Amino acid sequence: MPFLPSLPETSHLSDLLKKFPRGIPPLMDYHDALLRKSSEVAG
Repeated sequence: MPFLPSLPETSHLSDLLKKFPRGIPPLMDYHDALLRKSSEVAG
């Protein structure tokens, strides 16, 4: 049983984003914030 019944069982992330396009900008903002944040680990 899929987690989201409105999507086929073999769905991928691209299927989810096509079904719910309003979720893309906040997801990308979060993604960018995580990748661009300064690391707290001393290197």
